[in-house]
Amino acid sequence: PTFSEVQRPAPGGSIHVCACALLYDQAVAVIGTASAAKRAAAKAAATAATLARLDLSAALPSKDEAGAHAAVVTELRRLQQLQPFKVWAFEGVQPNDQPRWYSPLWGQVPFQGGLRDFWGEGSAEERPAAIAAACGQAAQQLSRLLGSSDCVTWLKAMARVPMEVEELPTASLRVLAEAESDEGAKEYDVKLRRWLGERRRVQAGPA
Repeated sequence: PTFSEVQRPAPGGSIHVCACALLYDQAVAVIGTASAAKRAAAKAAATAATLARLDLSAALPSKDEAGAHAAVVTELRRLQQLQPFKVWAFEGVQPNDQPRWYSPLWGQVPFQGGLRDFWGEGSAEERPAAIAAACGQAAQQLSRLLGSSDCVTWLKAMARVPMEVEELPTASLRVLAEAESDEGAKEYDVKLRRWLGERRRVQAGPA
Protein backbone atom coordinates (compact mmCIF):
# COMPACT_ATOMS: atom_id res chain seq x y z
CA PRO A 1 0.00 0.00 0.00
CA THR A 2 0.93 3.65 -0.51
CA PHE A 3 0.20 6.25 2.16
CA SER A 4 -0.29 9.99 1.87
CA GLU A 5 -0.44 11.98 5.10
CA VAL A 6 -1.01 15.60 6.02
CA GLN A 7 -1.41 17.40 9.33
CA ARG A 8 -4.07 20.09 9.59
CA PRO A 9 -4.64 22.65 12.31
CA ALA A 10 -7.72 22.08 14.44
CA PRO A 11 -9.24 23.67 17.54
CA GLY A 12 -7.16 22.63 20.52
CA GLY A 13 -4.28 21.22 18.46
CA SER A 14 -3.98 19.46 15.10
CA ILE A 15 -5.44 16.53 13.25
CA HIS A 16 -3.76 13.91 11.07
CA VAL A 17 -5.38 13.00 7.74
CA CYS A 18 -4.21 9.86 5.99
CA ALA A 19 -5.05 8.20 2.65
CA CYS A 20 -4.12 4.58 1.96
CA ALA A 21 -4.10 3.33 -1.64
CA LEU A 22 -3.68 -0.08 -3.26
CA LEU A 23 -3.03 -0.21 -7.00
CA TYR A 24 -4.57 -2.95 -9.15
CA ASP A 25 -3.14 -3.67 -12.61
CA GLN A 26 -1.23 -0.37 -12.53
CA ALA A 27 -4.45 1.47 -13.29
CA VAL A 28 -7.15 1.10 -10.61
CA ALA A 29 -6.64 2.58 -7.15
CA VAL A 30 -8.46 1.26 -4.08
CA ILE A 31 -8.45 4.16 -1.62
CA GLY A 32 -9.39 4.53 2.02
CA THR A 33 -9.15 7.74 4.03
CA ALA A 34 -9.32 8.54 7.75
CA SER A 35 -8.44 11.27 10.22
CA ALA A 36 -7.47 11.14 13.88
CA ALA A 37 -5.69 13.11 16.54
CA LYS A 38 -2.74 10.73 16.41
CA ARG A 39 -0.80 9.82 13.27
CA ALA A 40 -0.71 6.07 13.97
CA ALA A 41 -4.45 5.95 14.59
CA ALA A 42 -5.18 7.81 11.33
CA LYS A 43 -2.91 5.43 9.38
CA ALA A 44 -4.51 2.33 10.90
CA ALA A 45 -8.02 3.61 10.22
CA ALA A 46 -7.17 4.47 6.59
CA THR A 47 -5.74 0.98 6.08
CA ALA A 48 -8.90 -0.57 7.51
CA ALA A 49 -11.05 1.59 5.23
CA THR A 50 -9.08 0.40 2.19
CA LEU A 51 -9.35 -3.26 3.15
CA ALA A 52 -13.09 -2.82 3.71
CA ARG A 53 -13.42 -2.07 -0.02
CA LEU A 54 -11.91 -5.46 -0.91
CA ASP A 55 -13.80 -8.74 -1.07
CA LEU A 56 -11.26 -11.54 -1.53
CA SER A 57 -13.89 -14.28 -1.71
CA ALA A 58 -16.79 -12.74 -3.57
CA ALA A 59 -19.95 -14.75 -4.15
CA LEU A 60 -21.48 -15.06 -7.58
CA PRO A 61 -24.57 -12.87 -8.06
CA SER A 62 -28.09 -14.23 -8.22
CA LYS A 63 -29.89 -14.69 -11.51
CA ASP A 64 -31.77 -11.42 -11.07
CA GLU A 65 -28.61 -9.51 -10.15
CA ALA A 66 -26.69 -10.91 -13.12
CA GLY A 67 -29.09 -9.40 -15.66
CA ALA A 68 -27.90 -10.04 -19.22
CA HIS A 69 -25.19 -12.39 -17.90
CA ALA A 70 -27.66 -14.63 -16.01
CA ALA A 71 -27.06 -17.67 -18.22
CA VAL A 72 -23.28 -17.60 -17.97
CA VAL A 73 -23.39 -16.93 -14.22
CA THR A 74 -25.58 -20.02 -13.82
CA GLU A 75 -23.08 -22.06 -15.86
CA LEU A 76 -20.11 -20.72 -13.87
CA ARG A 77 -21.90 -21.53 -10.61
CA ARG A 78 -22.25 -25.16 -11.76
CA LEU A 79 -18.58 -25.17 -12.72
CA GLN A 80 -17.55 -23.74 -9.34
CA GLN A 81 -19.14 -26.69 -7.56
CA LEU A 82 -17.10 -29.09 -9.68
CA GLN A 83 -13.89 -27.08 -10.17
CA PRO A 84 -13.59 -24.20 -7.66
CA PHE A 85 -12.16 -20.88 -8.87
CA LYS A 86 -11.37 -17.53 -7.25
CA VAL A 87 -13.49 -14.39 -7.53
CA TRP A 88 -12.47 -11.01 -6.14
CA ALA A 89 -14.39 -7.73 -6.01
CA PHE A 90 -13.34 -4.25 -4.98
CA GLU A 91 -14.41 -0.65 -5.28
CA GLY A 92 -11.76 1.46 -7.02
CA VAL A 93 -11.19 4.46 -9.19
CA GLN A 94 -9.20 5.27 -12.31
CA PRO A 95 -7.81 8.72 -13.16
CA ASN A 96 -10.53 11.18 -14.22
CA ASP A 97 -13.27 8.63 -13.53
CA GLN A 98 -15.94 7.98 -10.92
CA PRO A 99 -15.55 5.14 -8.40
CA ARG A 100 -16.71 1.79 -9.80
CA TRP A 101 -16.75 -1.86 -8.81
CA TYR A 102 -14.17 -4.13 -10.40
CA SER A 103 -14.05 -7.91 -10.37
CA PRO A 104 -11.24 -10.23 -11.50
CA LEU A 105 -11.87 -13.98 -11.75
CA TRP A 106 -9.31 -16.76 -12.16
CA GLY A 107 -9.35 -20.55 -12.21
CA GLN A 108 -8.04 -23.70 -13.89
CA VAL A 109 -9.66 -26.60 -15.72
CA PRO A 110 -8.20 -29.98 -16.71
CA PHE A 111 -7.28 -29.99 -20.41
CA GLN A 112 -5.21 -32.42 -22.49
CA GLY A 113 -3.49 -34.02 -19.51
CA GLY A 114 -2.72 -30.76 -17.69
CA LEU A 115 -4.37 -27.66 -16.25
CA ARG A 116 -5.25 -24.61 -18.33
CA ASP A 117 -5.91 -21.15 -16.88
CA PHE A 118 -9.05 -19.16 -17.52
CA TRP A 119 -9.90 -15.70 -16.25
CA GLY A 120 -12.26 -12.78 -16.65
CA GLU A 121 -12.52 -9.15 -15.61
CA GLY A 122 -15.54 -6.91 -15.25
CA SER A 123 -16.41 -3.45 -14.03
CA ALA A 124 -19.73 -1.74 -13.32
CA GLU A 125 -21.36 0.76 -11.02
CA GLU A 126 -22.82 -2.07 -8.95
CA ARG A 127 -20.85 -4.94 -7.39
CA PRO A 128 -23.03 -7.85 -8.68
CA ALA A 129 -22.94 -6.48 -12.23
CA ALA A 130 -19.12 -6.29 -12.16
CA ILE A 131 -18.86 -9.93 -11.04
CA ALA A 132 -21.40 -10.98 -13.68
CA ALA A 133 -19.34 -9.23 -16.39
CA ALA A 134 -16.22 -11.09 -15.23
CA CYS A 135 -18.17 -14.37 -15.47
CA GLY A 136 -19.18 -13.46 -19.02
CA GLN A 137 -15.58 -12.94 -20.10
CA ALA A 138 -14.44 -16.15 -18.37
CA ALA A 139 -17.25 -18.12 -20.05
CA GLN A 140 -16.10 -16.88 -23.47
CA GLN A 141 -12.58 -18.10 -22.75
CA LEU A 142 -13.82 -21.49 -21.60
CA SER A 143 -16.00 -21.88 -24.68
CA ARG A 144 -13.04 -21.20 -26.95
CA LEU A 145 -10.81 -23.54 -24.96
CA LEU A 146 -13.20 -26.46 -24.55
CA GLY A 147 -15.19 -25.99 -27.73
CA SER A 148 -18.44 -26.03 -25.75
CA SER A 149 -20.46 -23.55 -23.72
CA ASP A 150 -21.54 -26.38 -21.38
CA CYS A 151 -18.33 -26.56 -19.32
CA VAL A 152 -19.67 -28.92 -16.66
CA THR A 153 -20.87 -31.55 -19.13
CA TRP A 154 -17.54 -31.36 -20.96
CA LEU A 155 -15.52 -31.83 -17.75
CA LYS A 156 -17.69 -34.73 -16.61
CA ALA A 157 -17.26 -36.38 -20.00
CA MET A 158 -13.48 -36.01 -19.74
CA ALA A 159 -13.55 -37.58 -16.28
CA ARG A 160 -15.28 -40.65 -17.72
CA VAL A 161 -12.78 -41.27 -20.53
CA PRO A 162 -11.37 -44.76 -19.83
CA MET A 163 -7.66 -45.43 -19.83
CA GLU A 164 -6.57 -48.04 -22.32
CA VAL A 165 -4.56 -50.70 -20.49
CA GLU A 166 -3.39 -53.83 -22.26
CA GLU A 167 -4.41 -56.99 -20.41
CA LEU A 168 -2.00 -59.89 -20.75
CA PRO A 169 -3.38 -63.41 -21.21
CA THR A 170 -3.33 -65.63 -18.13
CA ALA A 171 -1.01 -68.14 -19.78
CA SER A 172 1.58 -65.46 -20.50
CA LEU A 173 1.41 -64.20 -16.92
CA ARG A 174 1.93 -67.74 -15.65
CA VAL A 175 5.03 -68.23 -17.82
CA LEU A 176 6.43 -64.90 -16.69
CA ALA A 177 5.91 -65.80 -13.04
CA GLU A 178 7.60 -69.16 -13.54
CA ALA A 179 10.52 -67.53 -15.31
CA GLU A 180 10.89 -65.04 -12.45
CA SER A 181 11.06 -67.81 -9.84
CA ASP A 182 13.13 -70.30 -11.86
CA GLU A 183 16.42 -70.39 -10.04
CA GLY A 184 17.83 -72.93 -12.53
CA ALA A 185 17.95 -70.38 -15.38
CA LYS A 186 21.43 -69.03 -15.70
CA GLU A 187 20.80 -65.98 -17.88
CA TYR A 188 18.10 -63.36 -17.69
CA ASP A 189 17.70 -63.19 -21.47
CA VAL A 190 16.79 -66.90 -21.49
CA LYS A 191 13.85 -66.13 -19.23
CA LEU A 192 12.86 -63.15 -21.31
CA ARG A 193 13.00 -65.04 -24.60
CA ARG A 194 10.95 -67.82 -23.10
CA TRP A 195 8.25 -65.41 -21.95
CA LEU A 196 8.17 -63.51 -25.24
CA GLY A 197 7.87 -66.74 -27.22
CA GLU A 198 4.97 -67.90 -25.08
CA ARG A 199 3.27 -64.51 -25.39
CA ARG A 200 3.55 -64.57 -29.20
CA ARG A 201 2.17 -68.12 -29.27
CA VAL A 202 -0.86 -67.15 -27.17
CA GLN A 203 -1.53 -64.03 -29.23
CA ALA A 204 -1.26 -65.99 -32.50
CA GLY A 205 -3.84 -68.49 -31.25
CA PRO A 206 -4.31 -72.06 -32.51
CA ALA A 207 -2.81 -72.77 -35.94
